[in-house]
Amino acid sequence: MQEDTWSFIVFIFRINPLSLVEIVAFVITQYKDPNEAVEFLRKTEAKVKSNSEAVTLCKVLIGQILLEKLNDQAATKVMTRDQNMACGLLNFVFVYSK
Repeated sequence: MQEDTWSFIVFIFRINPLSLVEIVAFVITQYKDPNEAVEFLRKTEAKVKSNSEAVTLCKVLIGQILLEKLNDQAATKVMTRDQNMACGLLNFVFVYSK
């Protein structure tokens, strides 16, 4: 299901990577298993790696799931190391407002 969903979004819409991740943020709410949502976000992150803002938003969403739904504080600490990457972005406030 994950690959089909992502392929559909990319096939139908030719949009910029950050907009794609914003759409994905709503798609992942439909997953009942948080691990599947994290896996879907990681695949999305790999596909939008050319856009640092989109990658940062993916990391923020993954960290949010790890902390809130899975209560995985160790993995969340790893995610916070990537926080420095976000500091240099122009849309820093927008991405972190998620």
